[in-house]
Formats: sequence, structure tokens, C-alpha cells
Amino acid sequence: MKNLITVLFTVLVLVLVANISFAQEYQDVVYTKTGSIVRGTIIEQIPGVSLKIRTSDGSIFSYKMDEIEKISKETLSEEVKTSTSKKKYALKLGFVGGVNIGDLSITSPSRSSSGNPVFFLGGAAENQLSSAVSSFVNLQFTQKGATDIYDGYTSKNTVTVSFIEIETGIKVFPDMKPFKPFASLSTGIGIKVSTNAKSNGIDVSNSVDKDVGGFNFVLYLGAGADIELSKSMDLTIFMKYGFGATNLNSTTSGTPSFMTRDIIIGTGMKFSLN
Repeated sequence: MKNLITVLFTVLVLVLVANISFAQEYQDVVYTKTGSIVRGTIIEQIPGVSLKIRTSDGSIFSYKMDEIEKISKETLSEEVKTSTSKKKYALKLGFVGGVNIGDLSITSPSRSSSGNPVFFLGGAAENQLSSAVSSFVNLQFTQKGATDIYDGYTSKNTVTVSFIEIETGIKVFPDMKPFKPFASLSTGIGIKVSTNAKSNGIDVSNSVDKDVGGFNFVLYLGAGADIELSKSMDLTIFMKYGFGATNLNSTTSGTPSFMTRDIIIGTGMKFSLN
């Protein structure tokens, strides 16, 4: 678990560093012999003869090379950035799914748990806010599972709790294509749908369900990549670690506490609405 958290944190740092590097924007600058300075993008250049440059407002200027003092590239200033028309980003809709191989954190020295692989599946919406940040919302059917063992006893309990979960969060990424790595931070609020439990192979779902709380709050830290398959379609792959903050033990004593610890591996497709 600790190694996984370390890996995810390292990926988060690397993506943020890459984001800072790719966030730099440049523009062409033409200095004429008459003292004029024109900033924009050179769209045509015939060596030794002429060039054309397009400015941020769409105007195009043509110059002969003997009219030009020098040509350079400069970092786009904040003043120029704000005066440039805003780039429009498309809303993306799609689906995500995968497996959860996490387990339960149990505050009892006499009990331990191990993973019980379960799945999740749902719809996804993502809104890109800038060239480096997007927000997202997932509505998904998700399961939390574990195998609970009483040390020194023969009792072995397998539990799977199903939730309808709303996950909201942000993604940060470098402005690059077609492979775009990202780091994500999100929260999930789940409403319990059902509980399936077995004790030594005997179904005890009804009795266990009464002791499982109806809500679950999770904090997710993740990393992954979006791969552009076409202008309107992306493939996404990701891994997330989830820290459950809700004690699912709803008995009167509330002890021992049971909190989810998710290790999620997933994929999905997203389609641009433009």
C-alpha cells in the first residue's frame, strides 16, 4: 500500500513539473527597419525573399526580407495572453470501468483483511477549463470488497458492498498530444445499494447488511493518461488509490471500525461534443 501511494505521489509531482514546462507559450516577433514590432505566428516564409505573420486578432502582414531588422521568438506575456481570444474547449462525455483490488482497514488487532477483487462501471463527464486543467464528474456503480479473517479462529468472512457513487474532481496535465499524462484528485460520495456476505461459505448477507452504514466518503489520488484516438475520441487509462473516511460499522458501539482502502485500475472512452 505504502509503495503504491509513493508511486502515485511521484507521478503527481512529475506531471506537475511537466505541466510547468509545457505551459510556456511562445510567439514569433518581427522587428522591421522602420521600428515596428509585430507579434504573432509566422504562417509563410520564403528564405531571403518574404514572410507573412498572423497576429492574435487574425490580421496578416506581409514583409520583404530587406524590410526586416530581425526575427525572434519570445514568451507570450500575461498581457498578451489575456488580450488573446479564449480558446474553446469541448465538453467530453463517455464511460469508465475497471476493477477494485483494495480491502478494508480494520481497527482490531485480532482481525485482518485482504483484497476481494470487485468491479465498477459508470458514466463520465469532463470539462476542460484551460490547457492544463479540467474538472470531471463520474456517476458509477462501484463495489468495495474484502476478505475478513479472525486470527486464531476458523471464521472467514467475504464481504462485497455495492454503492452508487458520485465522484467529482480535477485533473492536471501538460499541454501535449496525442499522449497526455495526468494526475487527479477527487472525492466520492457513495450510497449503499446492497451487501453480499458469506461466512465460511454460508450466506449471511441479510444480517451483515444491517450492520453496514448507508453512506461512504472517499478521497481519491490518481494518475493516468489520455490517448487521443481522433479529434473527437479519447482513450483513458488510470490508477487510483482511495482513502475511505467513513466507518462502515453502523452497530451501536461502532467498533471495530471498517474503512475502505481502494486500489482501482480502470479504463474508459470519452467523446467530444463539438
